[in-house]
Order: sequence, then C-alpha cells, then structure tokens
Amino acid sequence: MTTPPPLWPVRRPPLVLPVPPSANHQYHPILRGARAYGMALTPAARAWKTEAALLARQWARRVAWDGSLPTWVVVGFRVTWPDRRAHDLPNLKALWDALEHILYPNDRWVLPYPFLPTVDRANPHVTLWVYQPDELPPALLAGPPAPA
Repeated sequence: MTTPPPLWPVRRPPLVLPVPPSANHQYHPILRGARAYGMALTPAARAWKTEAALLARQWARRVAWDGSLPTWVVVGFRVTWPDRRAHDLPNLKALWDALEHILYPNDRWVLPYPFLPTVDRANPHVTLWVYQPDELPPALLAGPPAPA
C-alpha cells in the first residue's frame, strides 16, 4: 500500500485510479455537416470516467464514505505518470468530475492537495487520500500566515 506523505494521518486505505486522459484528449467536436455545435467525451475519456467511478464507488462502500453531504473534502493526491514528459497537474479536471456524487456532491467541495509526482512506466496511476477537514491537523489547512 502506498503511504501518505508525513503529517497526513492514515484513516482509511487510499483510492487508486488509472491516470485520466489529459484535457486535450477528453473531448472531440460534435459535427453537423461542416459545423461543430458542441463537444462530447471521447470514447477513451468515457471509458476512463466509467472505470474511475466504479472503483470510487467500490472504495466508498468498503470504507463507509458518505459523499452526499455538502461539506469540504480534502483530497491529497499523487500522480504516478507513465513517463518523464512534462505533464500538467491542473489538467486533472476529469478526475474531480468523475468523483462527483461519490466522494462529494459537487466538485466545488473538493480541496485538492497535490504531492510531488512520480514515474512508473509499468503502472501509471493516481493515488488519493481522502479526508474530512476535521481529520487533519488544523495547521495543514490554515495556509501561510497573513503578512504583517
């Protein structure tokens, strides 16, 4: 099992998901004749979202997580990329969207907390440690002190 970074208590096992497709590979235009009138998920993005939601539901059942409450959810996450190319962490919108209605009612309630990425060519994945804010040390969420 992957261990969380220091200061993060282990309350429940982590949720491990495949790496989502980048924002550039999630959507394709819906064409009507020569005109595009919208965007739709690509088949690969749709398959990833279905698999991620299934794994998240199984995890939520196993740890008795109730994601229906409109409250903040802190998600520490580490991406293990398949290669050393430059990847963009903010490009993970699909990840937060796929977990809606499972870990939280809407992705506006998620507080993503990224950790340094790693590389594993054989097993790229995203590891998520999910917490309610009261399960973490207050100093972790307080941020830096305000300037004097």
